[in-house]
Amino acid sequence: MDSVLRNYRSKYRLLLLLFSCSSVFAQDPHPTFKHYTVEQGLASSEVYQVRQDSKGYIWFATGNGVSRFNGYEFENFSIKDGLPENTIFEIYEDPFERIWFVSLACKLSYYYKGKIYPFRYNDQIQKMVVNPLKTSFCVDKNGTIFLGLSRFGILQISKNGTFKQLFPKYTQYAINVIEPKPSELIFSYYFGPSFRAINFQTQTHHELLKFPLKDSTRALGGSGRMIRLKNNDYLMGIGNYLYRFDHTDINQYTADKLPATIIWVYEDDEDDIWVGTIYGGVYYLPKGNFQQKKCFLNGFAVNCVLQDKEGGFWFVTEGDGVYYSASKKVRTFDKSVGLSEDRVLSITTDQENVYTASPNGMIHKLNTSSILNSYNTNENQHQTNGLQTLFYDPKERIVWVGSRSRFGRLINEKFRKDRASIAFNDGVQDSNGINWFVCSGGFFKYENKIILDYGFPGEPYKQLKNGNRLCGTREFFGKTDLSKNFRRLNAIAINKKDEIVLGAINGLWTYNMKQEELYYIGYRHRLLQNRILALDYFNDSLLVIGTKGSGVILYYNKKAVQINSENGLSGDNVYAVCHDSSAIWAATNKGLTKIVLTSITPLTYSLSTYTILNGLPSNEINDLQLVKNKIWVATNKGATFFHPDSINATKVDLPIYLNNVRINDKDTSIL
Repeated sequence: MDSVLRNYRSKYRLLLLLFSCSSVFAQDPHPTFKHYTVEQGLASSEVYQVRQDSKGYIWFATGNGVSRFNGYEFENFSIKDGLPENTIFEIYEDPFERIWFVSLACKLSYYYKGKIYPFRYNDQIQKMVVNPLKTSFCVDKNGTIFLGLSRFGILQISKNGTFKQLFPKYTQYAINVIEPKPSELIFSYYFGPSFRAINFQTQTHHELLKFPLKDSTRALGGSGRMIRLKNNDYLMGIGNYLYRFDHTDINQYTADKLPATIIWVYEDDEDDIWVGTIYGGVYYLPKGNFQQKKCFLNGFAVNCVLQDKEGGFWFVTEGDGVYYSASKKVRTFDKSVGLSEDRVLSITTDQENVYTASPNGMIHKLNTSSILNSYNTNENQHQTNGLQTLFYDPKERIVWVGSRSRFGRLINEKFRKDRASIAFNDGVQDSNGINWFVCSGGFFKYENKIILDYGFPGEPYKQLKNGNRLCGTREFFGKTDLSKNFRRLNAIAINKKDEIVLGAINGLWTYNMKQEELYYIGYRHRLLQNRILALDYFNDSLLVIGTKGSGVILYYNKKAVQINSENGLSGDNVYAVCHDSSAIWAATNKGLTKIVLTSITPLTYSLSTYTILNGLPSNEINDLQLVKNKIWVATNKGATFFHPDSINATKVDLPIYLNNVRINDKDTSIL
């Protein structure tokens, strides 16, 4: 029987792969998946079902026995441990904390208190049913077993071994459905020329529904699935069709077609629907809305989906092991769905769409649904224009593109290379619509389509018009604090008062536009002397500073406060910072941190972190942007977005330090 299944699915997989190759760039952004195979200890890469027991263990039914996962490692069970055979299709925990296993040949066994026991009536099952193929299984509160079988009906086995075949006269032309326990359906079916009915015998419905099957192709026996939804509707997947029956009138139903054969249907804790298919991946239907469906793991046979007690999701496949996602609401664009490579260094936004920059010279325009466009900035296929920074100009509605050696602009959906060799690291726009940029050699501004370069003090003043350098003899104008070298700038920020701050390798500088004076203010506090990678004004008086190695520094009223890994920051290397109305976001080398300021005077705050444990694809965050209440992050494993309130962040408890202890109003030393 298993060879028949495998041959059918191999042919089906080839057709699906041929179909999917033509639409690789149309795939949906996906949750972050952690992959488990035999290399991580799984018994087999052919996995048929996943369950979580009452103690929290995750169980997997595989082609080579059963695997139990404790969150760290797998423990495997096979014939030598008591299983009657190794190919297991179903796992079920009964009310008595026995973990049942149903094999390919419908030989039953169960795990109880550390040992596997074969079912005492297995021989009788084999005598009653020829070539049994399981469809469903459960055990009620009395210990009675209900086994749904294709082409046979439903087998009921009492605790004392009494066997009964339910609905034998309907076996040849109906799907038979019963409900031994609330919301647990047991069903059987036989697909033949005369199939035209569903026999509902549940706790709420007792009727025979005449039902014309939509799919004219005879479905693979054993691949269908029926469940009861939380609103009491019935959901059934048969062939390529997903049927939903209204519980108030089961004659009212919808039928929606998928491009692959359905093998699993599941409703999660938030009433979202998951549909596993044979080599067509898994479909996600938010609130059951078929029109908003998304496809993940395209090309895989997803046999089962489970949401665990912690809110994570497990997807088991036939041939490629197990995939785990900490959150369905964290979505990622990467190479598998059309990006030119996984690593994304910079991200910017026009508040409608997002633009990403990759080291290989490609820019991608995205929204939360798809890749809208791609732009190649390379001179030729042999010379990569290593991109490092993007900046969106809201006044002219163009994207400035900075690379290692030169820069350009995206204008009207086309990339224009500029001749000027200015590799900018950051950009900002003032209240007059003038763009300011920083680079290793200084900073410059773009005003009235002219670029004015403020280089090292004493170097020639340069004017660039429409991207073409015009050499001049004027010196750098304005005064500077010559006691410190003004070099290697990485960040720039400007507040509503048009006060400019610059972040350099040796700390913080300010530039007065009216007086054209440049000052080093690192001497005000040792924390301001750190190498600065990012700057952002939370308000006109509070400056957020991201540093290389010293975490986040909050600078206000000539005071500097440090937040680093010792008091809860996810990492001390901060590559980007931004803010919304109530919080500061910091992109670090070890995850994303949200800093909520509860008070500025005195300064009090709370911290939350987001890492791979919360669904991010990587802990190394290179850049970030806030777009329409969603946060987008550029990581080494793709461009990721999520709504901050949609996932559970890791709350950080701030450390408490005791400076002294007083007993009876007298000081005492702390040992």
